[in-house]
Amino acid sequence: MFLMTQIEDLIDMHVWTHTRIDSILFGAILACYNNPVMDGRDRLPGRWVSYLIGLAMLAATFVIREDAFRYTVRYSIQGLALLLLFNAAIRDASFARRILDSWPMRVVALLSYTLYLVHSLIVHAAQPLTDRIGHAPTMLGALLVSFVIAWGVYVAIERPLGQWRRRVERGWRTRPSAAEVDMAEPGVSHAEASAQKLGSKSLGPAG
Repeated sequence: MFLMTQIEDLIDMHVWTHTRIDSILFGAILACYNNPVMDGRDRLPGRWVSYLIGLAMLAATFVIREDAFRYTVRYSIQGLALLLLFNAAIRDASFARRILDSWPMRVVALLSYTLYLVHSLIVHAAQPLTDRIGHAPTMLGALLVSFVIAWGVYVAIERPLGQWRRRVERGWRTRPSAAEVDMAEPGVSHAEASAQKLGSKSLGPAG
């Protein structure tokens, strides 16, 4: 609310990270305190209660049109509502799980961060087209272009870097520790010590 009195254009509230710190906090809660994948016990309201509360909160944020609310408290309420909905949906083994595991949702999840980075720029660049072809076709076109760019970034950058990262991590896991190198026979190289380590792991304990 204080920031609203200090800025000239309310649109800046969309792009300043510190105005969205509560959303980062909500994500941290799901990851560290009430992880719906790793924690068996759910500390938040039950599935259907979470669905009802979360959807009601989201609906309220779209009904109230006052600017001071829309550019400030609305985002915090939406973040809290999404926390409840995501927690319930991920724990839900019925229809929500089937929707989240569907192919379109997996594609969106795969490209989500790049979509987040590029969509605003594409939408802004497409704005001049709204007078010629209409708002809905322009936004649909911007969405499609955003997906194409996000897929290109994934294929050209994210996937190769991910493969490289996994190779590096495998190298770290197979690299012998200093103690193992000291205990190795004289003249045994790091590569040979790594091979011996892998061989002993694959054989497993005797008996």
